[in-house]
Amino acid sequence: MNRNTKKILYGSILLITLGWSVNYFFNYSIRKSELTEISGYLHNEPKFDKGKGGWYMELDLNSDEYRYQTDGLSYDALDVDGVKSELNAGSQIQILVAKNTGFEEMMNLFVGIKRIYGLKSNKKTFLKLNDYNKGKEGTRYSALFIWLIFAGLFIYNFWIKKDAL
Repeated sequence: MNRNTKKILYGSILLITLGWSVNYFFNYSIRKSELTEISGYLHNEPKFDKGKGGWYMELDLNSDEYRYQTDGLSYDALDVDGVKSELNAGSQIQILVAKNTGFEEMMNLFVGIKRIYGLKSNKKTFLKLNDYNKGKEGTRYSALFIWLIFAGLFIYNFWIKKDAL
C-alpha cells in the first residue's frame, strides 16, 4: 500500500472515530427519562463476582427471565455492604434499567442481561443514578485522550516524518 492510500485510509478511520469520541465526551450522563423502573421480588440472594471488567453484582427477580447486573461504574457507586446486609431472597426491590436500548443494551438483552442504573428497596436506596453519572463523568476524557494520541501519531507519521531514503 502506498503512502497516499495509507493517508486516506488512516485519516478516514480517525474521522469516524472522532465522531464517536466527541459523542462519548458530550453524552456522558444518563437521564432519568431514558430509564424505566422495574419492581419485583428477589428470586435468590444477590450474587457478587469478579469478571473481566471488575466486580459486578447480579440479581434475579421472580417476575421475569432476565438477569440484572451492575457494570464497573455502577458497582463502584453501589452500597455493597448495604445490599449484603439488607437484601436476601424474597426482598422487594425496584431497579432502574434502560428504556431505549442502544447497541450495548441490545447485546446484553441477547444473552438475557439488563444493566442496573439504580437500585432501592422499601427501606433504603443502594444505587442512585446521580452517583452512577458522577462515576461515568470521570471516564469521559479517556476516549478523547486516546483519539488525540492517535491523531498526533497520524500527523507525525504522514506529514512531519520524512521518508527514509
